[in-house]
Amino acid sequence: MKTIPFLRTVYITVLITAALLAWCFESGMLTIDWAPDDSQSYILDMIGLALTICWIPLSLKMLHFQRIRTIIQCNEPKYRTWSIIRIVLLATALIYNIFIYYLLGCNTGSFYLALMVFVAMLFIWPTHSRMEYECDMPQKKRNN
Repeated sequence: MKTIPFLRTVYITVLITAALLAWCFESGMLTIDWAPDDSQSYILDMIGLALTICWIPLSLKMLHFQRIRTIIQCNEPKYRTWSIIRIVLLATALIYNIFIYYLLGCNTGSFYLALMVFVAMLFIWPTHSRMEYECDMPQKKRNN
């Protein structure tokens, strides 16, 4: 399978999964019978916050790190692997924050964190030009 169509399939699958999770909670198909106390709510909120503030910058800059660029070396299977890792990082933060939003009774903090992750996902939409740029970056840096 070609790299870009495969990455787009993974990307769209993540967004559909998140939308289906939210729809299932909103329609009442999924309900949570567990009511966390204040300290548990705080810990769950902080985990969501830590995931979001750590993984958004990491996933946006991941393929620009020198060590990862040398691993990729214009190799499409390695680029695909690292791009999937980037998508999965944001996907876990997105799905976690949606789940916590409904677990804690529509906690607006988790909603805004999920919204921030969604916006960050818009910046990693797989394209051919992005792949060429991220693969050719090590050679351009060496030549300058």
